[in-house]
Amino acid sequence: MIPFFRKIRKKTADDNRPIKYARYAIGEIVLVVIGILIALQINTWNEDRKSKKATMVYMDRLIDDLKSDTLMLSDHIASAVLKNQFCKKVKKVVHHNEIIQDTNAFVIQLQGVGRALRPAVSTNTIDDLKSTGNLKLVKEIEITNSIRNYYNFSPEWWFEQYTDQLVNGYLPIVVDAIPMHIHEEILSRENIQLTPTAGYVGKKISHVNAEDLEAILTYLRADENFDFQLKRITRSHLVHARLLTGLKDNAVSLLNDLEQWKALKE
Repeated sequence: MIPFFRKIRKKTADDNRPIKYARYAIGEIVLVVIGILIALQINTWNEDRKSKKATMVYMDRLIDDLKSDTLMLSDHIASAVLKNQFCKKVKKVVHHNEIIQDTNAFVIQLQGVGRALRPAVSTNTIDDLKSTGNLKLVKEIEITNSIRNYYNFSPEWWFEQYTDQLVNGYLPIVVDAIPMHIHEEILSRENIQLTPTAGYVGKKISHVNAEDLEAILTYLRADENFDFQLKRITRSHLVHARLLTGLKDNAVSLLNDLEQWKALKE
C-alpha cells in the first residue's frame, strides 16, 4: 500500500521540478506517519483481541469455581441443618426418655454431630487474577467490586470458633460415653473421602445392644457439662447454616452477574 502511494507522489513531484524535493520530503513524512498509525492500530486491535480472549477464559474459570462453591455450600448447609435437628432429638432422648427408633443410627449420629468439616471456597482463579494483576482486564468496576466482595468475605473467625465448639467441647464427652468396641467398628467403616454428611448420615454399624445404649445415656446424664455443650452446638449448627446461606446467596448473585456480563461480551 505504501509503495503504491510513493509512486503516485513521486510522479506528481517530477512534474514540478522546483518544488519536487519539498514535496518528496513532505510525502515521505506523511507516508511514515501513516505507516506508524496503521501499525499502531493493528497492534492495538491485536492486543484488544488477546485481552478479550484472556478475560473470557478467566470468566469461564470463575463461573466454574462459583458453580462448584454453590454445590459445596449447599451440602454444608444441609449438613448443618440436619445436625441442628438431631441435637434437639438428643436432648429429648437424654432428658425426656424419648424412644429411639433406630439405636444403631442414633449412636452414629450422636458422635457425628460433633464432627466438623470446614467449607473451602475455590480460590485458584481469583488468586491467579490477583497475583498476575489480570483482574484489571475486567473494565467494569461493578463486576470487579462484586468479585472482590465475594472473595474478601472469609469468616475464618467463625469457622475456628465453630470447629472448637464441636471438636473440643461436645465431641470429647460423647467419645468418652460411647464404648470402645463401637468406636472401633465406626472407624473400620469410615469413608476416607468425607462429605459434610458422610460423618453421621448413612453410615452403618452392626448393632448396639441395650446395655451399650443404657451405658451411654447414663454417662451423658451424669456429665454436668454435657447439657451446656449440647445447647451450644445446637445453636452453632443453626448459625453455621445461616452464615453459609448468606455466602451461597453471594455466590449465586456473582455467578448470575458474570454469566450476564459474559453473554453481553460474546
